[in-house]
Amino acid sequence: IRNERVRCSSHLSSTIFPDKLSKALNAYLFGIVILYFKGFISCKLAEENREKNYAEDYKSGEVFNLGTYEVTAEEISTFAEKYDPFPFHIDEKAAKETIFGGIISSGWLTALIWLRLMHKTFLNYETTLGSPGHEEMMWPNPVRAGDNLTGWLEIKESRISKSKPNLGFVRYTAKLLNQNEKEVFVTTSTIIVSTDPKAPKA
Repeated sequence: IRNERVRCSSHLSSTIFPDKLSKALNAYLFGIVILYFKGFISCKLAEENREKNYAEDYKSGEVFNLGTYEVTAEEISTFAEKYDPFPFHIDEKAAKETIFGGIISSGWLTALIWLRLMHKTFLNYETTLGSPGHEEMMWPNPVRAGDNLTGWLEIKESRISKSKPNLGFVRYTAKLLNQNEKEVFVTTSTIIVSTDPKAPKA
């Protein structure tokens, strides 16, 4: 469907702006169409993920796509200079002499990129009530400028609190993979989620 729409938009462009007009106008219109559909797909992804509202809705084994994020050299250096100023995060010459062979992202920036994706596509502000903590947090491979990271989340379990039946605990493992399908971040954690007020309580 997406390819069909792109072909239609290209035809529309050539119809509205014939060859006698600037090719830049055609390119501009085509770019606007591409941006529109990228935004549409992103919104649909967030909408599909956010349909899961209450603790009861999450089932063990469910997998969620958290979307993608491209890492820039500027944010790597800016973040590191303020929060994690190791030479291999901010100094190209010094970084080349380390085992990394060049500048890499701070692991904490990588973790925050994952958190950004969680906020954009998974966490529901009406029902998510924070987290009691992380069981693990690992960085199997370094992240570099230009890497395109894709987030995935798998539900491990969802249980209702016995003492506070209006609250549930959703345990999951989330990962970021780079464009080469290598894991760059893995965490297992739990979020506190409201239970369905309409569901019968034990």
